[in-house]
Amino acid sequence: ELFYEIRHKTYATAWNLYKKQLLGDIASQVFMSVTASIISATVEAFITAGTFGLGWLSAKAAGTLAYLGVYLLMTKFSIDAKLHQAEAQTRVDTFYAVSSDQRDPTSLNGKSIGDSVLQDGMAAALLGHPGGYYTTVSGGEPGNMYTGDLLVTPPNVARMANGVSIVGGFLALLWDNFWNMGGSDPDKFTGLDYDDMNLNYFMLTSELPSYNQRENYNYKNTEGIWHPSNQYFANTLGYLEMKVKSASNNELDAIIPTSLDGRPSYQFINSSIQSLTLPQSILYRPIVLSQERYRELYSNGRAPIPGHLVITVQAKDYSKTKGLNPYNLNATEQTVGVKAKIPLSSKEFEYPIQYISIDVMKGFNYFAKNIIIDKSYYAIEDGTLYFTKTLEEFVSEQLEHLSDSTSDTIYFNINILFHRIVPDTNITTNSLALAQATSYAVMDYFSQYTYAEVTANMISEIAYTETLTFWSTVISTPLAYFGSLAATAAVGKLASK
Repeated sequence: ELFYEIRHKTYATAWNLYKKQLLGDIASQVFMSVTASIISATVEAFITAGTFGLGWLSAKAAGTLAYLGVYLLMTKFSIDAKLHQAEAQTRVDTFYAVSSDQRDPTSLNGKSIGDSVLQDGMAAALLGHPGGYYTTVSGGEPGNMYTGDLLVTPPNVARMANGVSIVGGFLALLWDNFWNMGGSDPDKFTGLDYDDMNLNYFMLTSELPSYNQRENYNYKNTEGIWHPSNQYFANTLGYLEMKVKSASNNELDAIIPTSLDGRPSYQFINSSIQSLTLPQSILYRPIVLSQERYRELYSNGRAPIPGHLVITVQAKDYSKTKGLNPYNLNATEQTVGVKAKIPLSSKEFEYPIQYISIDVMKGFNYFAKNIIIDKSYYAIEDGTLYFTKTLEEFVSEQLEHLSDSTSDTIYFNINILFHRIVPDTNITTNSLALAQATSYAVMDYFSQYTYAEVTANMISEIAYTETLTFWSTVISTPLAYFGSLAATAAVGKLASK
């Protein structure tokens, strides 16, 4: 019900805007078409007359090229003028403090490669829009704003398989709009109806796939460039929170959902300023399942696949090594007894650890594997993994020596295995489960609202294009015909003289 209510409301709003520009767009299209036709006819007539009728084929080709060149050039000018007008209007509507720089918002990311090609236009609509649906997150001070594209509905290639609904719905919309221009029913285009898929909570929230984009980090669960989570790594709540914290130098470090007149939006905020009113964070933590659901999924000895993060770090006793430096400690860390550290997140890393181990690497080969680190020797605080022994000490407890060769590249792979899914067993997990359930309901609202809004705008674009094409063709065809005849006759008179 929400989906169809929002789609009809958005569709009506779009058409109210289109109606204000319809006459101007028709006049523009007619002018471009008629002008291009007259110039084309003139070029064709001149070449025909100049070759005494023998070069009619060349004349036809030149006339066609002239038409295309003039029409495309005028279209380019028209688009540039509209973009300039829109940009000017945006700047007029934006408030800038006297002390602030009048800069455009800083974009923190973009849509996935596939979605950035199709966007939310007519081509995507005619394919059933298989890509994801996005909303824009924004925040900051005027002149120092940040924006990001956040995925609210995951992609679904199965939408493309419903060819009957796509083609049939497209034709039904065109027919309805032909008789009710501006008052057509967007629900006729059934190929863009809400797909009722359960939201992929992990894909919408998790920062974990983004580790594969960081040097020396590898999140094994989503390896491979074509893994869906890798395609959308930069469009999750977790990633955008970390990204805006880094980009804004800690001025913005959280994302909250808001609503104005029922229209949902996400905003970047400073969590320390609004700490008293912020809900419990659901990010950087495992998904909590009820005990019944957990037993249903993981009975008979089965267990959830753990998260597996691998970090490549340097071995300090070797000149030929690679990875990040785990011994870059500040004075405070050295004072409290920290011997090595590995940064994991600029926010938090609250996943329960199963175990941490070290693989000793010699070039591309394993020298030693799975050296387990006792949990009493490490701790994770504020997104950083701290050790109370050096990594070499852990290794030396099980290996007498590594390698005497000065040509070998020696380094360590730190394996962190952690729980991504846990059962609800205590007050802490119960509280987190409640927060996640609430957030899921909010995300579902965002999904339906954005899905409805985007599809309504795509459908209205199709309907408006049909209306504009019909009327501009009806008006321009006779004008272009008689204009071309007049141009040909004028060239003929000049040639006869």
